[in-house]
This record gives sequence, structure tokens and C-alpha cells, in this order.
Amino acid sequence: MITLPINYLDLMQRLSSFFTIFTLTLLICLSQCSQDDSNLKSQRTAVRKFDHLLSDKMTTFDKAVTLRRLVADTLDTGFTSDSLCLNFHTISFEDFATDSFLKKFADNSGAGYCGLAASILCKTLNDHGINAYTYNFGFKGTRFTHVLVVAQTDDNEWTVHDPYFNYSITDSLGEPLDFFLMMENLALKNHSNLLFSTDTVTRDVHVND
Repeated sequence: MITLPINYLDLMQRLSSFFTIFTLTLLICLSQCSQDDSNLKSQRTAVRKFDHLLSDKMTTFDKAVTLRRLVADTLDTGFTSDSLCLNFHTISFEDFATDSFLKKFADNSGAGYCGLAASILCKTLNDHGINAYTYNFGFKGTRFTHVLVVAQTDDNEWTVHDPYFNYSITDSLGEPLDFFLMMENLALKNHSNLLFSTDTVTRDVHVND
């Protein structure tokens, strides 16, 4: 039988205790991290539904207009130090949580411009079963200067909705006007069939000190 020095036995006991505590701590951390990640993903993908504002009798275009007005009425515009609002463009569209931004606007802790407004409307439209995309455009030789939304109607037309300036584009009779037809008319300098369906909106403006 080999007798180990007492200090070595003590060291082995301490190491054994350390690894036991380390293993338990690691398991707890992994469990907590898993819960945190699950909570974070749930928060990221949280979507506020507005079905109470929509009805089956409404056309897809009317639903898009209703949701456009909602975003325009909710949006706070201006400068902000809020990291979420500043970095909204780095969030994948799948993880883009409209509710997170709407809450920030509601408590005056965040703000945004046309890109954020368009992203919120686009995501909201998609989450209510309406196909929609953001559309960036600008002057030749410059960076994109504005972002709006094109949404698909029941008649498979693509209509323009701007939640930042709060308007939708129709034909001169107020009927949905297809985006591509509109572009053709503009190329021909024909503005006779264009109508901006606008709504007045009052916004809070945030400026950093």
C-alpha cells in the first residue's frame, strides 16, 4: 500500500470539489443561457396583431392602408440614442420584432426615420398575410434617399404605401394603382392618373441634447 503525502491528498480533494462545483455551475449556466436565448428569441420575434382593426370585408389594399395609418400614427421621428432603433437594419427580417419598436415609441424611448417605418409596416403586413417588400430609391449618383413599401393586392397588383409621410398611391379614381404601371406613366411624364391618398399625422420628434 502506497501512502501519499497529506498535502497531496488535500490537493486531490480540493481539485475534486472544484470540478464538482465547476460542473454544477456550468450546467446551471447552460440551462440559464438556454432559457435566456429562448426568451430573447421570443422577444425578437414578438409581433403585435391588429386583427381587431381589420375585417374580412376589407380588400387587401384597404387593410394595407389601415396598417400604414397605424404605423404612421405610432411612429416617433427624430434623433435617438436607442441602440435598437439605430441598428434596426442589422436585424434579420425573420427576427425583426415590430412590437419592440412600437413599445419604444409608446414610452418615448426610441425614434426612427423612413427605413425603420417601412420595415415595421412591411413586417406588419407580412404578419397579417399580405405580401409586401420595402423599396429603397434615390437620385442617380447618390445614396438611397427614401424607403417605402410595395404591397400586393387581391388583384395581384403591387401598390405603394409610405408610412413615414403617411400616404398611399392610387389612380385618379382612388382605386389601387399598380406600382409598375405607375413607373411606366412616370417615365412618359404622365401624371394624370396619379393620386396621393394622404392622412394628417402628428408625431413626437426626439432630438438628443
